[in-house]
Amino acid sequence: MSRQYPIWNDTSNNSYKSDKSHGARESTKTNVLIGSSSNNSFNFVTHETRVYTDESGTKHFEFLLDGDVIKSAFLIRGSKEMVYGINWKHNQ
Repeated sequence: MSRQYPIWNDTSNNSYKSDKSHGARESTKTNVLIGSSSNNSFNFVTHETRVYTDESGTKHFEFLLDGDVIKSAFLIRGSKEMVYGINWKHNQ
């Protein structure tokens, strides 16, 4: 017997061959669909989290909502403190 969900999460991660709940080395992206079931659903929002290291060794973390960076954080090489920033861009 299959279950019907009004919220459906389609998650992808380039660290694994298949989609599942997991950690990520570079990025993770989730397309959230809404409706009455997985077969009758509509795109609602896409969110993505990614990380990269620059030439100085600083790690940059970004959270994107529908392609816009809305929050970022930096971990400077050798530091144990995270620096946070918010970049909210609301399109109307």
